[in-house]
Amino acid sequence: MSAAIHIPTHPRATLRPSTLIAEGLLNPRGICLQADGSLLLAEAGSGLPEQPFSGRISRLRPDPTSPGAYLPGETLTQGFRTMNMQARMLRDEIMGLSDIACGDGRCLASQTDYVEGSRLLDLQFNPPEPVFHSRGNLNALCFHPSRRSWLAVKPDSNQLVEFVDGQQERVLAQLPELEQSQEAVPVTLVYEPDTDAVLISLFSGELHGDPLRKGIDFADRAGQVIRVWPADGRIEVVVQGLQLPTGLALDRSGNLLVLELCDSVQQPLTPDWQGEARH
Repeated sequence: MSAAIHIPTHPRATLRPSTLIAEGLLNPRGICLQADGSLLLAEAGSGLPEQPFSGRISRLRPDPTSPGAYLPGETLTQGFRTMNMQARMLRDEIMGLSDIACGDGRCLASQTDYVEGSRLLDLQFNPPEPVFHSRGNLNALCFHPSRRSWLAVKPDSNQLVEFVDGQQERVLAQLPELEQSQEAVPVTLVYEPDTDAVLISLFSGELHGDPLRKGIDFADRAGQVIRVWPADGRIEVVVQGLQLPTGLALDRSGNLLVLELCDSVQQPLTPDWQGEARH
């Protein structure tokens, strides 16, 4: 087992230039690069009560006149349910479309829907048709080429699950608690070709130690990236010391990129919150 990388509290900054390629989005959650250079983008939706079906999937095509730029997005399909869980979680958390993954000649999107049931949608149909169903919260999604199956993480039950045509959803790994006995909440996963495993980013679940901090009672920098082998459920820690890691990607050289939501946790949104800006 390789030693885990620990991220220091104040890591050395090596800033790189960035380019804005799309804006005006409604909680973008999943993105997938296509062979032709276009991007498929899943947006969970606004979460506003007056816009209950604002989730959508778009395609951004490369701009032939400007390398690295994209044309304005074209909506492929829309009208997916979006729900804000703020009343329950005391923080804005939008549920709806969560990710897009492609493999084996298909592209699927994962959707959390607490009304009609969560599911994986096949984008070759218009509108997309559900091909797998699930209970609870379906988050990130990836295709596992050697297993020829679809893997997803479920942050409400802390599981890595597998979907195979003609079979029921199967739990591949139940993620153990973190060091302070808080739940390990999986957020994102990517397939790692060098190991045939998947990398999963973990939030720290709430500590439930202070009722006044409900909604934000998290251990500081307890987030991790772990490696899970689907064949036997074996787990090892790859990166420690992260603050709410939300995204993972492997570049062409095999380097791991990790996106963190923030560097500190803000105050909770109490029941009397009227929508004013807090931070």
